[in-house]
Amino acid sequence: MTNGAEGTAPVAEPKGSIPTQVLELHDVTVDYGPVRAVEGFTGWVGNGEVVALLGSNGSGKSTILKAVSGLLPLTEGRIAFCGHWIQGMKPARVVRLGLVQIPQGRMVFPDQTVEANMFLGGHSRGRAGKAVRDDIEELFERFPRLADRRRQLAGTLSGGEQQMLAIARGLMARPRMLMLDEPSLGLAPIIQQQLFETLGSLASLGLGILVIEQLAHLALSIADRGYVLDRGRLVAWGTPDELRSSGKLVEAYLGSGEAAGRGSG
Repeated sequence: MTNGAEGTAPVAEPKGSIPTQVLELHDVTVDYGPVRAVEGFTGWVGNGEVVALLGSNGSGKSTILKAVSGLLPLTEGRIAFCGHWIQGMKPARVVRLGLVQIPQGRMVFPDQTVEANMFLGGHSRGRAGKAVRDDIEELFERFPRLADRRRQLAGTLSGGEQQMLAIARGLMARPRMLMLDEPSLGLAPIIQQQLFETLGSLASLGLGILVIEQLAHLALSIADRGYVLDRGRLVAWGTPDELRSSGKLVEAYLGSGEAAGRGSG
């Protein structure tokens, strides 16, 4: 585990070669006008790996996801996804490459049915009519509660059902990787646990997952590794056990027991 002054996880420097991880960030720096939100972040996500991005409010976590998705420009650095340098790409092209972000607040289309929301999730695939319909049926098998509500307006679903719909809609793009921003926000504890069990099962199928989560203990329960940010800088990284064993980090970022990790930003 690395912490303190160094703040840099070991990733091979980009020299024109094809990256070996599904996602690699190299010395990523992002500014909001005169404010530096992220400085020199380096990290990666492998195939079938769950990586947790942790830290208090305003630490730069959501900024990193937006930069990877193409929603924010980089001030410095490079981002690689599945062998492509994607910094500067438009968000729609990033999605077509197979990288999908599930935004904070779920953002389903409330006046559309569950099924219509899922069709919209497959829009990036173009005219793949039968394949899209087949994928919808396959996802209804994975999310049976959504199948029971396929003709129900998304805005009438519970918070947990809307979060599942947001994930299923994202999977309709057939991604190589999912990024999620505080997926447990506003959900009951039992639904939070079910949600993270679902994310773990998706990773076991080979999907890379990068997750920001206000409940750090929940994210670390399924994560292979975690990164901890403080005021835009990487201050620690390691396995869940390594992060949990660091008393300073537990106190400053992760909290303890059920209150762990309630800050995010």
